[in-house]
Amino acid sequence: MDELNTVVVVTHDIHSALVVSDTMFMLGRTRAADGQVVSGAKIQHSYDLVLEGLCWHPEVEREAKFTAIEHEVKERFRVL
Repeated sequence: MDELNTVVVVTHDIHSALVVSDTMFMLGRTRAADGQVVSGAKIQHSYDLVLEGLCWHPEVEREAKFTAIEHEVKERFRVL
């Protein structure tokens, strides 16, 4: 595989996104000071799965760190 290739996958399936990604961006809406949702979305958080040692690994789903990040993402996702 050529590291210069880029594929963008958009999904709500957190588990699958973590399995196939080397970088994951969480998009979400921003809120104004009064709590109202601002139109559009932006990157709210990013995960460097290369740095975490969680990409290009055939059994990544068995790693404790994978499970921890998956749980963290799901918790963050609830408030986006």
